Amino acid sequence: MLSKKVIPMFFVVIILISLIFINCDKSNQEKAKINPTLKEPEIEIIELEEKVPPTIAVSEWSVINEEEYVKRSILILNGTIIDKKEYVIKNKRNDRYTAEYYKTVYSVKVSDIYHSDDKEVIVGETIKIMSPVTSYTWDPEAVQIEKGQEFIFFTGLVRDMETSSGTVKLTDLAKYFIGNPFGPIISVKEDSFKFDPVFKSLSSNATIEEQKISDNYSKEILVRNDENFIQDLKEMISKYK
Repeated sequence: MLSKKVIPMFFVVIILISLIFINCDKSNQEKAKINPTLKEPEIEIIELEEKVPPTIAVSEWSVINEEEYVKRSILILNGTIIDKKEYVIKNKRNDRYTAEYYKTVYSVKVSDIYHSDDKEVIVGETIKIMSPVTSYTWDPEAVQIEKGQEFIFFTGLVRDMETSSGTVKLTDLAKYFIGNPFGPIISVKEDSFKFDPVFKSLSSNATIEEQKISDNYSKEILVRNDENFIQDLKEMISKYK
């Protein structure tokens, strides 16, 4: 039989152990407030209203030569902009941090095809082309693309984006992309073609037009108005494809 002295000591030990667990629980709760536990990652694709005026972003695009533009292209086409939509992809990693990726998707009606590794695309259909430039991440040197305008695009295939939180299904938004906002885009207006000087094979018979980027900086754009431009374009493509 336990003595009267042993029994009180037993209850004292139980009380002390209980207090330790209570304090540990409070400590863990305080730590959770400071460093919130990672929740299940969330990936959302949200359509945006175009921002006016646009937010200027730092230009980070690499300029490559005409050979690389042609070789990297899956589809080179002439088309008219039917519609455009801007999206933000939000990758919520925890309660404190959400990564955001901005994209523009153009609906383009194909009027001519100069090269295609994709045999399914045909003249007359409407395709989706994705661009990394939006009114939320605008590059001052980018070609302004609006509804009703006509362009020649050098495009690659869109790939889904892998993140630490999972896969972003970019292929649900578009099939093709332009990876550079000014190089692989030729503006077409009636019989006039405006393009980047990187296309040296197209520079014969071209005049130089100054495009004002800022108060302190202008960029040279080449312009051709002759009927031989498309033939020269096809010859340039066949040289590298």
